[in-house]
Amino acid sequence: MKHLLPLLLITVCGFAAEPPTVKSKAAQKLLKHPEFKKAMEAAPEFTKAVLAELDQHAPVRIEFGPLGEKVVGEYHFKLENGDITKLVFLDTGIRERYLNDKKEQLADSLSAGPSQNKWSIVNDEIHVRASRRFTDIFKLNPDNSLAQIGYKRYDQRIIVPKEKWTNYKRIK
Repeated sequence: MKHLLPLLLITVCGFAAEPPTVKSKAAQKLLKHPEFKKAMEAAPEFTKAVLAELDQHAPVRIEFGPLGEKVVGEYHFKLENGDITKLVFLDTGIRERYLNDKKEQLADSLSAGPSQNKWSIVNDEIHVRASRRFTDIFKLNPDNSLAQIGYKRYDQRIIVPKEKWTNYKRIK
């Protein structure tokens, strides 16, 4: 009986309440912050709404299968002038492109909108929406490097000769 009273007090005061389950890394970090913990006690409905909003906009990891798991990572290629192009394939289906560690942005007039830089697996090839008109086509080599073998312009597929492929070395 003497153990029942403290348990009842903890339950009534809300200290035994479970923290909400969240998916996004941002929401998980927020849950650990001491000021946010205080805010959860003061305004639980508001803080739950904030966490739900963060989860709603969190990037979603996409399952690409065995080939896609091998593709996720960073690749680089050294240009003739010494510049380094880096491609980063994220598990969210987005490809980022960097030139000398500066992220490249496409002009708005050429942008493909929401499908810009999205990558997918098509018949054992990696297709990346590069712009409104072009889709880059890559192939994963046996050594886990990435070869740009061609592109699609609108729906016309253009494959370049093997000696002109651009090979990106995997770095991560």
